[in-house]
Amino acid sequence: MDQQSDFRIVEFTPKYSEAFKRLNVEWITQHWELEAADEKTLDRPTEHVIDKGGAILIALHQNNPVGSVALIPYDNSTLELAKMAVSPEIQGKGIGLMLGEAALE
Repeated sequence: MDQQSDFRIVEFTPKYSEAFKRLNVEWITQHWELEAADEKTLDRPTEHVIDKGGAILIALHQNNPVGSVALIPYDNSTLELAKMAVSPEIQGKGIGLMLGEAALE
């Protein structure tokens, strides 16, 4: 059984770009349709999130990306919690909660 210590949250770096996109495309297409705005953000997360003053956090399980969340600037005083996704194989283990709490910090 996986233990909480097998998971950790790290800040996004470009090496996680592919995982960020994969996780979110999987989640979005399972529940909705992927829109052009989603594709822009997922194809260029540094440009559309980080460079605009936002942040992306990645959940790792034994050093493999299994979840993500983005904080996207909405205006000068508000961040939107967006692009939260957890790999289906690892859901139910508290990763979404860990990502949400880390984003609030």
